[in-house]
Amino acid sequence: MYLIDRAKNGLDRLLQKTNRKTLSPDEYNSAFQYVENKIIRESFNYMDSIKNMKNFGRSGKVDYDKLNLCKEYVRALSADEVLTYDSITETFAFPSDYMFVEAIEYGGRVVEEISPREFAILANVESAPTEVHPIYIEHSDNIEILPTTIDSGVTMYYYKEPEQPTWTYSVINSVPVFNPASGDFVDSILPDIAYDEIMNGLAEYAGVQLKQPDVVQVFNNAGNESEQLKRS
Repeated sequence: MYLIDRAKNGLDRLLQKTNRKTLSPDEYNSAFQYVENKIIRESFNYMDSIKNMKNFGRSGKVDYDKLNLCKEYVRALSADEVLTYDSITETFAFPSDYMFVEAIEYGGRVVEEISPREFAILANVESAPTEVHPIYIEHSDNIEILPTTIDSGVTMYYYKEPEQPTWTYSVINSVPVFNPASGDFVDSILPDIAYDEIMNGLAEYAGVQLKQPDVVQVFNNAGNESEQLKRS
């Protein structure tokens, strides 16, 4: 079953149970897109905070369960591309659909990211980085690599911008009925394990108080249905 449709069915039950009007298809698509984007954005923010903490030598406790969950949420967005070198700026431009850098590779080795301050220092000392042990810094739309003799063969592993999920339908007896065969249908890129978080986000978007006993019951029923689907 498509995740975007499962979530709509769950939200419809929730709204009916709490005596609220169900969302129109356009309203639902706006709600789902908002919730998915929020989950993806928060996942990247957490991944980025861990990455920066390590790059700048800061100590702190890492919640690896949360980190792995964030990575699982955005796994479908992973991509890679050989970067194009700009000889004027001496930088490598990001792909047009870039959202978040995972790793930079050159010569079969992972290139280390460092802080701008460290980069500036290393660019002007005798013990500058070599092609065997290069380094890079990330700018808004490109990366800069040392040594500057590297002008090709750089691969970027990254996360791309997602397509906006769209619940599509056909009207039957004046009722919108899910139709995934429509040309503009786009399912969520999130995995099934994100269902509960999506439902929480949709409920909040629709103004439902999640602590109400009847709401909890609907969520419990949805969770049981989810488990049955996994085992089928």
